[in-house]
Amino acid sequence: LVLPAITPGRYAAELADARLPQLVAAIAETGVARLRLSSIEPPDLTPELLSVLAETPAACPHLHVPLQSGSDAVLAAMRRTYTTVQYVEWIDAAREALPGLAVTTDVMAGFPGETDEQAAETLAFVERIGFAMLHVFRYSVRPGTPAAGMEQVDPGTRACRAEALRALGERMRTRHAHGRVGELAEVLVERVVDGVAEGTTRDYLRVRFEAGDGDAPGTLVNVRLAVHDDGDLLHGRRV
Repeated sequence: LVLPAITPGRYAAELADARLPQLVAAIAETGVARLRLSSIEPPDLTPELLSVLAETPAACPHLHVPLQSGSDAVLAAMRRTYTTVQYVEWIDAAREALPGLAVTTDVMAGFPGETDEQAAETLAFVERIGFAMLHVFRYSVRPGTPAAGMEQVDPGTRACRAEALRALGERMRTRHAHGRVGELAEVLVERVVDGVAEGTTRDYLRVRFEAGDGDAPGTLVNVRLAVHDDGDLLHGRRV
């Protein structure tokens, strides 16, 4: 089960007894085999939520926590409600509470007013955090928004900065995948084509393996992770 919300941490924010931690606990009581939060804002990684996730066997050790920029000046211009120091503190707390946690994120390249130095700060910060995967977005003008009236970064520079982030993200994704080779992983089968099954691990890696009898979409299979093919997939052997 995936909770598909942009800001799930704001769930029932006006109700003192019905917040996201309580929702996660209630879902866990249904006996669901897997529970994944699709995306969560950094300030919503509260001690209460991390405690509930740590106590919920079905909770996947993967959190998508949008960063947007590794420059405090750019974060302020974006009107984000946190600093890079706070972001580090929240991610460190999450990793301490959830061993083996894979953290993925969103990063925007070329936000209005972003300088070369600030873009470099973002690259360095992303490397420091050690994400398992990056979703990189090139800023595009949205008429009527405050950012549309700000000093724009030229399209060519935006493209170059986005490419640098994507290259870094690819190296980090490969590093994360290589670190899992040889390990046993539970894979949720999502499709089977010509006897080959494909699915995701609990920490959101794509895996392909030779399907066994009964390995239909929706089943959970233990797979020994093998050679990484330098694409989106790990190959594995059914155990």
